[in-house]
Amino acid sequence: MTITVASPKYVLFLAIIFFFLFSLATFIWASTIAVYFRPIVKYDHNGEKFLAYLPHSGLSNQRNELENALMLAIYLNRTLIVPPAFLGKLPGWHPGNSMDQDMTRKTEPQSWWYRCNDKYAINDGPCNEKTDYLTVPWEFLHEDMIELDIPMRHIRHVSTKKIQKLLSLDDSEIYQQQDKSMYSWVLCDKPRDQCPPVRVGGGNKYDDQWVIEDLQKIPHTLIQLQGMFGSNRVGVSGQEHLELRTKVQEALTYKNPIIDAVTANIVNEMGGKHSYLAVHVRMGNRQFLGNLQNTIAQEIAFLEHELAKMECKQPSSTNCTSPLKIYLATDARNPRTNADLAPLFERFPDAAILDDFSHLLSPLEQAAEVAQPPQESVARFMLPIIESMVSAHAKAFMGTPGSTYSRYIARLHSVYQSSKYSD
Repeated sequence: MTITVASPKYVLFLAIIFFFLFSLATFIWASTIAVYFRPIVKYDHNGEKFLAYLPHSGLSNQRNELENALMLAIYLNRTLIVPPAFLGKLPGWHPGNSMDQDMTRKTEPQSWWYRCNDKYAINDGPCNEKTDYLTVPWEFLHEDMIELDIPMRHIRHVSTKKIQKLLSLDDSEIYQQQDKSMYSWVLCDKPRDQCPPVRVGGGNKYDDQWVIEDLQKIPHTLIQLQGMFGSNRVGVSGQEHLELRTKVQEALTYKNPIIDAVTANIVNEMGGKHSYLAVHVRMGNRQFLGNLQNTIAQEIAFLEHELAKMECKQPSSTNCTSPLKIYLATDARNPRTNADLAPLFERFPDAAILDDFSHLLSPLEQAAEVAQPPQESVARFMLPIIESMVSAHAKAFMGTPGSTYSRYIARLHSVYQSSKYSD
């Protein structure tokens, strides 16, 4: 049967098609209008207020920022918004909104991240790429953070706009600090009349001084700070504050089954805890190169002094109470062929480096479960952490002057010497 354009059946057919399309369009519009035109729901935080900051630079600097932020959150009785830890390369402090933009770009989730667990896609496209950074939650590295009596919200996507959306805040509810320099301010935890004056350009690296009362007066629900780096940036004085800082620092000791097991295997091959000597030579930053020869000379003298205390002329001398090994931690590529490190290896040719234990490092790939963005290999990002832990388990340690990485190893070393870690 043929239907002509003018026939009633054709008209009925068009009417049915039109009705169907109209109904479909109405359904789609009705189902999406709630999404696009739903009024913003304001959450009642019941008086809870928040503190956030933007991380920068290497992992040790970031940990210093986290420690400062945790202390400041205690002082202000605010919930701390905790960014992830960045492993690998992270730019240093820079002014304006560029830090926030850089954080957003690096941490905003991409759709392909979630396809990388598909075994059929793992070798395709960006899932197999090699980037110069990745992020993991801080509590992955420091499990004891959960023991701190400090309200925290851990985030992976670092962005002021994202935090604003997460907390359902208006612009008027956010106090955003714009620093003019990396050391724009320092906090004194004493009453204002007891704080030493800050002399701009007078040898003090900080531009301005705050007291706790200044920040307590800020009524905004969220205080968004930029950098928090600085060894003495957040003042700690008085017995109560000193005890709080000790608890924070103890919580920021590396503790995780994966990195603990890898470290333990390397330490065992070195002879066991507190049975070897360790030094750290920092070379990856220009500020350390000018004094490099002097640093290496000091570390050789340190090792000789420690050996002499045990009547050892060489680590393997039969005069030693027990033969000692030496561990060298460094960010130099190919340490044994590095000309700057030659004096150390000439004096101690059997000194061990992390490359000697490559057969023990594969369990570090398990960190891929929490790492973002997905990587072909995550173990390479974990190596500085293992180096610091192995160095800290030594009988004696010396680091590079001025290095926050060395300073953290020294702190770990003190912790590991305690009875809690002696077994």
